[in-house]
Amino acid sequence: NALNATVNTNVTREDVSGVWSGLRPLVKTTETSAKAGRTADLSRRHRVTVSEHGIITVTGGKLTTYREMAQDAVDEACEILNVKRRCKTKMLTLRGASGKRVRSTTIERHLDSRYGSDATFLLNMIKDDPSLAEELVPGVHYLKCEALYAVRFEMATSIDDILTRRTRARLMNRKACVSAATSVAQLVSKDLNWTSEQCSASVAIFIDECAREDAAALVTEAEFIAANSHS
Repeated sequence: NALNATVNTNVTREDVSGVWSGLRPLVKTTETSAKAGRTADLSRRHRVTVSEHGIITVTGGKLTTYREMAQDAVDEACEILNVKRRCKTKMLTLRGASGKRVRSTTIERHLDSRYGSDATFLLNMIKDDPSLAEELVPGVHYLKCEALYAVRFEMATSIDDILTRRTRARLMNRKACVSAATSVAQLVSKDLNWTSEQCSASVAIFIDECAREDAAALVTEAEFIAANSHS
C-alpha cells in the first residue's frame, strides 16, 4: 500500500539550494491583545495614524492590499492639507500592463512574466548584446539583462539589491549567488561608475551577508538573539 509505505528520499542539508521565511507586519491594538494569544489570530488589516507633527504612518497590511493602503494614506494627507481630490488608483494600470507583449520564445515568456510590456526594453538590450540573454546566476532562471535593467531603471545600487530584491536569485540558490557575485559586479560596475575597489567592496559585503545567513541557520533562535542583543 503506497499510503503505508515508508518514504526515504535521502535528502540531506546539502541538497537544499534555497530557503526563506517571512514576517507579517501585524497591528496589535488594546482590543486584539486581549483576545489574541497568537499572531495568527491578529487581523491583517492596515492602520493609518497621524502624529502630532503631521507625520502619516501606515502599519500592518499586506502586499496584495498596497493600493488600498496607499489610497488611505493619500486621503489622510488630503484631509490634513484640506485638499479635495478624487482617488484615481482604480483607473491606473500597473507598470508594464500596457503596450505590445511578445511571448513566442522561452526568454520572451520569462521576461513577459516579470516585466509585462516593459519586456521590450530588455529584449532590445539582448538584441544589442546577445550575451545578456545568458543566465545571471548559473542554474537560476534570471538573465544578465535583468541586472542591468535593475540598475538603469529600478534604482539598484548594490549586488544585494540585484540578487535579493530586484530578482529573487539569492532565495533560490544562495551558494550559487555567492559564486556569481563577482561576475555580477563586473557586469554592472560600468553603469554604477564603480572603481575596482568599490566593485570588490560590494562583492565582499554581499558574501558576508550570505555567510551570516548561513551561520544563523546553525544556532537556535535564543542563541541568535543573545548573540545580536546589545546591552
